[in-house]
Amino acid sequence: MNTNCVSKILAVIAVAAAAAVATPTASAVPGYILTLTEVSSTVLTYTYTNPTDPTAFTITPGIGGGTSPDTWTVSFDPMSGIALSSAVYDFAEAAGEPSNEVNRYFYATGIGSDFAFFVNSDLPLGTGSTVTSANIGTDGGIPIFLQFVDSAFASETASNGVPEGGSSLGLLALALAALVGLTGLRRLLPSSVDS
Repeated sequence: MNTNCVSKILAVIAVAAAAAVATPTASAVPGYILTLTEVSSTVLTYTYTNPTDPTAFTITPGIGGGTSPDTWTVSFDPMSGIALSSAVYDFAEAAGEPSNEVNRYFYATGIGSDFAFFVNSDLPLGTGSTVTSANIGTDGGIPIFLQFVDSAFASETASNGVPEGGSSLGLLALALAALVGLTGLRRLLPSSVDS
């Protein structure tokens, strides 16, 4: 085999090995991801990528015992190793939601419980900027990145109690046609038919 050909093959192997070493693996992820998902104005769920403690959080509707929709308290075990940084983050609404609203994360030590943060959804957009992901603290020294997914738009618009006008008119026309049809059918039946 030609020495030049062997050199080229070794160079390709070296580049492939370097690329494999530089490619991050699941164990080399720079932090855990906490994804909050608003399912409706009263339901918030989460996923957490810490494989040793994927259920580290508990979500309770309302803030401070309140029952307002679009508000939640998210608590965690004081012994979990989770340490949050005081911050307020506004997450942009999902596509289809009003662009002048945000979903807010709020945590401050010494306010309420040091082992809970608060979430408000569908708040008016302030003058600050919005984020799609934010570093909110650490879990055992590993950063926690928060993401917010607002999937509640369909349920919020469907539950407002106001039907879409075209469907209502169509149903009314169908009901009237059925009524006229039944009235005409009654006229066609012999009058001597009694039960």
